[in-house]
Amino acid sequence: MPSQDDTLDGISIGIPTNTFPNDIQQYVLDTFEEALSTLSKAGARIVKNANYAGIDEYNRLLTRFSGIVLGGGFKRDIIPYLSSLKHNPRNLYNIDDLLAAAKKSPIESKHGFARWEKSANTEIDSDEYQAALKWFHYLAGEGGLIGALETYNLDLVATPTVAGMCLHSGSMGGYPNITVPLGWYPENTEITMGKGQAYKPLIEIGPGVP
Repeated sequence: MPSQDDTLDGISIGIPTNTFPNDIQQYVLDTFEEALSTLSKAGARIVKNANYAGIDEYNRLLTRFSGIVLGGGFKRDIIPYLSSLKHNPRNLYNIDDLLAAAKKSPIESKHGFARWEKSANTEIDSDEYQAALKWFHYLAGEGGLIGALETYNLDLVATPTVAGMCLHSGSMGGYPNITVPLGWYPENTEITMGKGQAYKPLIEIGPGVP
């Protein structure tokens, strides 16, 4: 948060509220509003509902397309990276080489290879990959962060970290995301465990969690 000597005069901050999940906790909203009030008092112009035009496309196709884009990009980009290595004793030059080598390792085998195998099976020249890539670029640009910045004449956008599309749109375009601590959940917060196989043993939301 700005100190008493700081000023944010002339800075416009957009709030793409249509990226907020429907189940966002009231405590998070209230704390976020307090932060916006502090920024406003420091001189910032707060623009509510600086929404992302591509939110429906994001929600509709995220599950289908995100893995295709990431997998295809990894399959394509790992080739020049591996070729650039000055020391490559196992002669690894593409995703298939990586998979073959990793599957021989007892340590690597513990983690599974589902994502790598999906990447290896992604056809970069396929219509599906090209459609996913088009979706990706749209959400990184006019359908997401860039579209909001230009439409509402903003310098940046701000959301709670639970607003998934806001975070994804910035990273899709290679733009920086800055995470600022907003406090921690109060003692009466109901405990919620993490989602996904890798995070199930961990507490995602609960008393004292940042």
